[in-house]
Amino acid sequence: MRRLYPWLIVCLLLLGAGGLSAQTNTGDCPPLPLGLTGDAYTYYVGVGDAYASRNQSTLALTAYTCAIDAQPDYAPAYARRGLAQTVLGDADAAIADFNRALDLDETLLEGYINRGIFYTRAGNTALAIGDFTLVVSLDPQNTLGLQNRAMVHAIEGNFDLALADLDQAINLAPDDPAPYAARAAIYSALALQDYQRFLDASGNQRASLPAGTPGEVLSAVDNSLRSGSVDVWIALLRAGQ
Repeated sequence: MRRLYPWLIVCLLLLGAGGLSAQTNTGDCPPLPLGLTGDAYTYYVGVGDAYASRNQSTLALTAYTCAIDAQPDYAPAYARRGLAQTVLGDADAAIADFNRALDLDETLLEGYINRGIFYTRAGNTALAIGDFTLVVSLDPQNTLGLQNRAMVHAIEGNFDLALADLDQAINLAPDDPAPYAARAAIYSALALQDYQRFLDASGNQRASLPAGTPGEVLSAVDNSLRSGSVDVWIALLRAGQ
């Protein structure tokens, strides 16, 4: 079922996309607000975070660069600019930023998390798992590291490992909605695998499924959960012979 893997990357990592952009300089920095009481670099990081949350990666990159210009030793600015570079497709600049962030602070969790996302998007799943595992080793309560590692396990087809990580993330943070959506996607992938096994075992790739198409079954299950209807489960009962 390799055709599932690109879909998992898109749906589960949930990374935005944008146009290519070069790094900026202080002349491109927005003016600081009048009466600013904090440091300029923290203001620019906040601006970059706001742009990044709206998938405006070019503007985010500009803001993070302004933060770095204002405070060249602030590691999180490099980690976040590296993620913007990743989305914008500049691999060399991205890895340079991640490595600079971790040179400045080898315990910076977001540096490993964002570099792991970079490696995942680049198809280097071994290095991605290494970074996410390091995050969990440094902070066993880190649900981002667990969920992201689960997604890489899913890309590799190791759904049992993915579910183990997501179960742990949910146990640690039961009010966080994101791991539930990720786990649901894993179950969907497992369901599609089983439907394919049904077709393979039947010897007919056009065989009718007992309770309908995968989409019809999902709709019927949803109806069952909402209304209490048991029709979808009755359709899957087997008579004795």
